[in-house]
Amino acid sequence: MQVAVIQLKVTDIFHQLIRITKECKESFPDPILQVKHQQHQFVNWLKDFKFPLMPVEGIIVLSNPNSIIKTTANWPEYFTTIIKSQTLLPKIETFKNQHNEEQLSNKELRKLEKLLIKHHTPLNLDVLSKYEILPSELLQGVSCPNCSALPMKRAYGTWICSICSFSSKDAHLAALQDYCLLIRSTITNKQFREFLKLPSSSIARKLLTSLNFPYDGAKKGRVYNLLFDE
Repeated sequence: MQVAVIQLKVTDIFHQLIRITKECKESFPDPILQVKHQQHQFVNWLKDFKFPLMPVEGIIVLSNPNSIIKTTANWPEYFTTIIKSQTLLPKIETFKNQHNEEQLSNKELRKLEKLLIKHHTPLNLDVLSKYEILPSELLQGVSCPNCSALPMKRAYGTWICSICSFSSKDAHLAALQDYCLLIRSTITNKQFREFLKLPSSSIARKLLTSLNFPYDGAKKGRVYNLLFDE
């Protein structure tokens, strides 16, 4: 099996990252400058909420194990900040050893935790448009939690896999979450029925009603808002 190798070349002259694959060469902003900007923003955010000055470290983790990193940069940060995923845990241990003094009390940590959750802004990204994927290209149906085959069939109030015979009462939840993330955060009975490949609108209505999603409209015009607990 041939493995695709991605070369990442970082330059400090023009401050850019160049990704080289077999198909093309692409340019991206300098990741070091990006992470420094994010560090600066986070430090200022902490100051705004009267937290004491504390160390804020930034690293760039490459998740693709086949990436080859090259650099023409002379900055020491390029060699210590850009790492591969397998060295993430040792890097965290290094930070723990460097900063072994307590910075925040338990009470302050709880306050910081609540503030981070409160001020978090989810990324609202149109995934299909970004990656130029047509809705018709998506694999539809309920995927089997046991063997990942699809679609599962709905029978007698249960989802049944025709490949491994695994059964599940709530396998449709994962499919709905996929729909919410990939297509839109609202769904009609017809869209629900088509995406999950359900045999009838009455089954779709029964499932949607059981989930207690908030909705707008009545009867055939009803639109459900897909809200999932985080």
